[in-house]
Amino acid sequence: MIYIIQSNSNIIYENLATEQCLRIMVQESKGKVGVLFLWQNDNCVVIGRNQNMYTQVNIDMAKEFCTLLARRMTGGGAVYQDMGNLCFTMILPKELYNLKKSDMVIENACKSLGLNVTKSGRNDFLLKGAKFSGSAYFCNESVGMHHGTIMLDVDCNRMEQLLQVDRNKLIGNGIESVRCRVCNLRNVISHIQVKDVANVLKQGFLDIYSKYLNCSENEAMGNNGRVEQFCDVRACYEPDKRLYLNILKHFSDYNWIIGEMPNYTIKGKKKFQWGMVTIFICLSGGIKKVTIESDSLFPDFVEYVQRCLNNGITFREMKKAVSIPYLKMLDDLEILYESISNRTAPG
Repeated sequence: MIYIIQSNSNIIYENLATEQCLRIMVQESKGKVGVLFLWQNDNCVVIGRNQNMYTQVNIDMAKEFCTLLARRMTGGGAVYQDMGNLCFTMILPKELYNLKKSDMVIENACKSLGLNVTKSGRNDFLLKGAKFSGSAYFCNESVGMHHGTIMLDVDCNRMEQLLQVDRNKLIGNGIESVRCRVCNLRNVISHIQVKDVANVLKQGFLDIYSKYLNCSENEAMGNNGRVEQFCDVRACYEPDKRLYLNILKHFSDYNWIIGEMPNYTIKGKKKFQWGMVTIFICLSGGIKKVTIESDSLFPDFVEYVQRCLNNGITFREMKKAVSIPYLKMLDDLEILYESISNRTAPG
């Protein structure tokens, strides 16, 4: 069964909650359901799970513009969204979750619009050298999720006023400002509409995944969006009300969204291939508290390292416990952490 769902809400907290409900639905289907969720949010900034709102966003400007602030459950960096942006979420059983395939959905959709796009870095798609789409990911033992943004006609002036992108990140990408780094699809196709992109994403998703989920193309699309035997195409989704409200409460909670600016004695920052990292160390009465902020796409790993350091577990012990793909990241974090710890004066 494939579900293709378009949200009827433009409020970021409601869409994040619906996305989580859909993920739980796929997880509980035991490999029988895949979902493409398409949604738009009006005037908001969304940061990654391990980021600090105070350092990523001009909060005073956000108040002036009545911009909603939100934090998602995945990693990655801060993004500004308005109605000139389209969000997509692909949620699949673990055995079907493959980043090459989900990237292909985006690539094929763009190709069908006549756009020649390229994948860049960890999670970006570029058009004529500028970013128009960024992604983040979630995966556990039973489900995988790939979600992201596609810029059609986003207000880049407001984006630049709201986002406080680290200068080192801009320099690392060889650019001078946020506006220089991104582009809208309307810069290339002046008449393009959100529905045009939504339609090619739907087709791209079905082309790749319908054969794995017992769904032929005709059955998938149905007649006038009617529910067919193997696929459900609908304009909205009604999750379990209690579950939805509990998740909505979490995503709209101030403590989850804003958090606290870390108190620190010393700090250090470095851009690695896998993300920008800032480590704060607070020394008080012989007690050391560590906070790690990052736009890494591996938020669980970042939180694991932070938790270990605060519980007195050494990097040597961590390296014995983690899988091989994380060892290089641990080496990077250990070098940065030791360089900070060895300082005698605040940084």
